[in-house]
Amino acid sequence: MKAATLAALLSAAVILTPPAVAAPCDLNLRTEQVLKQLNALRAQARVCGKQAMGAAAPLRWQPTLVDAASRYAAELSGRDKLTHTSLSGATLAERLDAARYPMRLAGENLASGPDSIEEVIGLWLQSPGHCENLMGADFTEVGLACDIREGHQAQPYWVLELGRPRNIRPIQASAQLSQVPEGLLPSDGPAVR
Repeated sequence: MKAATLAALLSAAVILTPPAVAAPCDLNLRTEQVLKQLNALRAQARVCGKQAMGAAAPLRWQPTLVDAASRYAAELSGRDKLTHTSLSGATLAERLDAARYPMRLAGENLASGPDSIEEVIGLWLQSPGHCENLMGADFTEVGLACDIREGHQAQPYWVLELGRPRNIRPIQASAQLSQVPEGLLPSDGPAVR
């Protein structure tokens, strides 16, 4: 009886002991912490490549975007490949449509390798296009996910989905959006960048 009780207490101690190092994907991060980090960086003007970006309004956490990001992170991790086109050939717009997100504007940042949210955000800020997405003033909602599969070369795959739903109008035309190489400023329909 004493041995069983001792084993149960030791098991509980192991479960309650926090890890010394952050787990890959920072799986224990709370939504509020991630949103706070993203909104803090958006609150400060910055230069993305050669593009000056003004401070942007805070984003709201959007469960549909989180779900779409989670599904896509799992696919990328399973494929061990970083691409904006799904295995079925679906684009970001098609994936968000399938998730039933009422997209007016959307953007996607992907990364593989970094173990922490700080690392991945740092990489995105160093890349002009990713930085412009993070600072995009016309985005109002966000979802983030990370997935890692077991294997000999397992690495985290991060997906950040940014969006603006159709029911929020108008989109303010800005120099930042018109300069995005793969971007498209929407007039009547949805846009992806």
